[in-house]
Amino acid sequence: MTSTHGQLNMTVIVNTSDYVATAAGQLSGLYPDGVVDRYFNTLDPALTGYYDIATAWAPGGDFNITLDFATSESTVAQSIIGGTVDTTDSINIDMTLAGIVRAFIYVDGVISTIISSVSAYNDGKFHTVELSLTTTTFSLTVDTETPVTTSVTAGADEDVLYIGRRAAGSYFDGVIANVKLEDLSQPGNTFTFELNEGVSGTEVAMETGNSVTYNNITDRELLILTGADWVSAEIATNGDFATNSDWTLGTNMVITGGQVIGTGLDTSTKSRLRQEGILTTGKSYNLIFAGTSDSGDFQPENSLGSSYSSDALESSVSYVDMIYITDQDNLRFKRFSTINNLALDSVSIKRILEAP
Repeated sequence: MTSTHGQLNMTVIVNTSDYVATAAGQLSGLYPDGVVDRYFNTLDPALTGYYDIATAWAPGGDFNITLDFATSESTVAQSIIGGTVDTTDSINIDMTLAGIVRAFIYVDGVISTIISSVSAYNDGKFHTVELSLTTTTFSLTVDTETPVTTSVTAGADEDVLYIGRRAAGSYFDGVIANVKLEDLSQPGNTFTFELNEGVSGTEVAMETGNSVTYNNITDRELLILTGADWVSAEIATNGDFATNSDWTLGTNMVITGGQVIGTGLDTSTKSRLRQEGILTTGKSYNLIFAGTSDSGDFQPENSLGSSYSSDALESSVSYVDMIYITDQDNLRFKRFSTINNLALDSVSIKRILEAP
């Protein structure tokens, strides 16, 4: 497989205060006019990270909820929003372990018909959810899917208190952003939370009158809008190999003349090239690497000794790979077959929240 791609060029512009909507299929559109950078918080269920609303939001009738999320969790079910009491009067959006988004309401202890997305959305990309109640029509839409609907007769007590969990737990693993709770019967009961503040404290709603508390959140990162994706600054240090530093070199590898040169390489662990502690388990990254090898393959490696992708250096090419980190914090490359000699020109890796 051979493919050539250019590097990403990014410019940071200072945020302004005028908010405008963006196109469907990206995030839900709560970004300042002209902004190209913002912070995102990642919720970690191991730390029980979540947000709770100071005054539980209870719409008086028809409502519309929109939010954006990204997750790669595929081993347990998880809650996106939940109410004060799970099984009494609550509005819920959750995700099955298979990545199906579901919505339902408890009215006086009776659960409504559950409506579910057609597709799975635990692919690490950013997706937009819209949940609405109009008279008795309960509707769920994810990205550009055809809305899924059912009939619900809601009361006056159903609410939302938690973002990233429900009352009983079921903590979310990933990013939730731009939550808008819109009460269509009471305009003064509409609140929007960007969820981009620091990892502790509170965030006041854009409309004021309510706030959310940040609980057990430790992971905050600045990402830059690049096309339709959100991308970090460069993570790798000395990725152009300008100096003989920052990389752990395998046997018969040296950094010289702006390249990693390998001679007489074999398939053992001694032929690895790595940079320690720069990645985070559970996140996706955009990896670009370029160079030449005389034969065989030199590829990015996971901690189990397997390649992350089918791209391998064979001739003078540049590869772009989307890799999802499951079990390590190191960026590693290894010879996987018959390569003997290597000239690696550059490595770039950036955190990415990819548009659907």
